[in-house]
Amino acid sequence: MKKFLIIVCAGDNSYHKKWFNSNVYDIYTIYFGNNESIADKFEKKSDFFLRMKGPKWQLIRYVLKNFEWRKYKYIWMP
Repeated sequence: MKKFLIIVCAGDNSYHKKWFNSNVYDIYTIYFGNNESIADKFEKKSDFFLRMKGPKWQLIRYVLKNFEWRKYKYIWMP
């Protein structure tokens, strides 16, 4: 199990693409865009994926209420 988790809200032009496939952390991508091909790519490369629209902190709050995040030592929400 990885000790670190990144929860990122991502649109079509997100810079988090460079963070995929880490041996150090899991990445939970919350995609709020409209492009099906980008959504598919993010879903395949993320450890966890959610497609949802809304303000950033409401999306993150949803994940924190519905995901087992307490098993991680550190969480980053850029």
